[in-house]
Amino acid sequence: MSDKLGHPVEQYEWIEAPLTATLEPSSDPDTVMVSVWTVSVFASAESATVEQIWRTVHVTLTRTRTGWLVTTAATDVGPVPTPNELALPTSVAEFLTVARWAPVVAHESL
Repeated sequence: MSDKLGHPVEQYEWIEAPLTATLEPSSDPDTVMVSVWTVSVFASAESATVEQIWRTVHVTLTRTRTGWLVTTAATDVGPVPTPNELALPTSVAEFLTVARWAPVVAHESL
């Protein structure tokens, strides 16, 4: 990933947020598939632009005696919205400022 981004991943401020999700039951009551549509926004102080990635994450969970475990995980690109004239690019400095605000959805431990 560092090769594509042009800088070490550790130098990036990266925010990923879930937008929508669906739960698909299986014929096996101990298995479910969860799909989550997400958007990631990221930049580093060294980068010239703020980037975005739209993707759908698919995770299969299997219930065990100790809890639910991820048994498969995959991602698909998109769906990606079409930009419009209201989608003006922002500066890296503006993004780095808001990227450090408190998240709207707090991270919970499982």
